[in-house]
Amino acid sequence: MPTNYIKVKLKALFMRDDLVELYLKRYGEILNMSYVDEIKEEAKALQEGKVPEKSGKPGGNAAAAKAAGNQDSSTPVHKEGTAAKFIRTKLKAAFMRDDLVELYLQRYGEIINTAYIDQLKEEMKGVETGQLPVVDGKVCNDPIYEMEYQCPACYRNEVIAYHLRSKSQNVKETIFLVPQYSANSRYFADDYNLLQTTVCPQCLYASPDPKDWKRVSKFTGVFTESQLNVHTKLLADIRSQEAERKSKFPAAKDDPAYFLRPRNYDRALESLALSMMRAMLEKKYFLPAVNYKIGRYYLKIADIKKKKNEEYKNILMESEKWFSSAIQDSDSNNIGLEMECVYQVVALNFFLGNKDKGAAFFKIVKDVYQKKELAVKENQYDNELKAELHEVDKWKRRIEVLWDNRDEEEYWKNV
Repeated sequence: MPTNYIKVKLKALFMRDDLVELYLKRYGEILNMSYVDEIKEEAKALQEGKVPEKSGKPGGNAAAAKAAGNQDSSTPVHKEGTAAKFIRTKLKAAFMRDDLVELYLQRYGEIINTAYIDQLKEEMKGVETGQLPVVDGKVCNDPIYEMEYQCPACYRNEVIAYHLRSKSQNVKETIFLVPQYSANSRYFADDYNLLQTTVCPQCLYASPDPKDWKRVSKFTGVFTESQLNVHTKLLADIRSQEAERKSKFPAAKDDPAYFLRPRNYDRALESLALSMMRAMLEKKYFLPAVNYKIGRYYLKIADIKKKKNEEYKNILMESEKWFSSAIQDSDSNNIGLEMECVYQVVALNFFLGNKDKGAAFFKIVKDVYQKKELAVKENQYDNELKAELHEVDKWKRRIEVLWDNRDEEEYWKNV
């Protein structure tokens, strides 16, 4: 959800800006009512003087104390005594390990919260089994969280979808705009390209787009139907394609956990192949942006094949064909999408050695920019035209970078 929307929702829940900022700092931009309730309880307890703090430095819930407005975060609510000893005793009974007691106190402060205890136990279990890394003595958090969808093709419930937590990864794009993920200080690295496609374990319908699935909000309980529901003939074809999908991937049809984490390169490629099968049916019914969508799938496939040290240039050639078709067949009013397709055609042709075609499409962008610029001069108060000019200019500048580096071998290694 967009940041502004989250802030509005949080302000309505807390009625205080300081608690909104505390929530965002602690939990990020994912709205979770249990986290909201925890902060409310912490602030209430601190206002009543019930929460002990360690002397000497702010820690644990010092931020909550400051937010509560009645406590100095650098001053203990109580001196460490009977209450602190009681908390340590309770934590030692829960963990049976002194090091985990200290880690809990360092991370969460002197508030007993069973959810935090369970979370820390799970983290330690992951560390001990090698599933979670430790960096500089700190356990890194999981950047991925799960949601459950309903399949629009076979109506299976509890289809697991993986989502990337906001700001949980350092993200850089390749020349072909494929995101590359790396760890930051709080989360371990996970290649979300491998997990982005959701696959129904029952019928093998697949799509990386949440809007292609029926889903329910955990916060409001409101259902959102799949955007494909209005295309009854398309859904009928998707259902009739089930046998073909299962015949191509027989191991997947007999294993409900086949596409669950951890998902290796081969299974990620299979998930993209299943998405491609769905997209080809969408093309039959002229759904918007389908050529662009298929071109993007091919870029993801090429990226994975490169990481596997397999031949991938032939995949990029296929991708170029689909982006070229997207430009020729475009009936979209989305100027940004059209310009991205042109960018991809230029980038792919420069990389593949077809510099004349790349240059020809670069000229198209410059011509579009000049026409938009002239239109804005003639209609100075048309904000829609100004927005379109800005969008074209953004992509023109990115393509100019490609042009300037078209003969630089080192530059084209970042694909």
